Amino acid sequence: MAPIPPVKVPRKRQGLAGIIERGNSEEISALIEEVDTLLAGADGYRYTSQSTQGRQDRHLALYRAVVKRLHGKEITLSDEDTDKLGFPEDHKVLLI
Repeated sequence: MAPIPPVKVPRKRQGLAGIIERGNSEEISALIEEVDTLLAGADGYRYTSQSTQGRQDRHLALYRAVVKRLHGKEITLSDEDTDKLGFPEDHKVLLI
């Protein structure tokens, strides 16, 4: 009977805290670049279920209709212009 080979224990998974504790700036830079790449690829991804996305789309359409009606511009505004009115950069002007 052949001897049983020793069991290899996998290396403990390193998290962000472990990388920072080691203080290897090259490794930290590489990790940050990888995260930035992954985030850029996920831009615009809708992770909710189809039914939830449908509900969100209906609510957004209703909100856009209300914003157009409040500003008296029923048909003339595009969705992008309506969003600028409904979701302003300066929140102090909201509903003024």
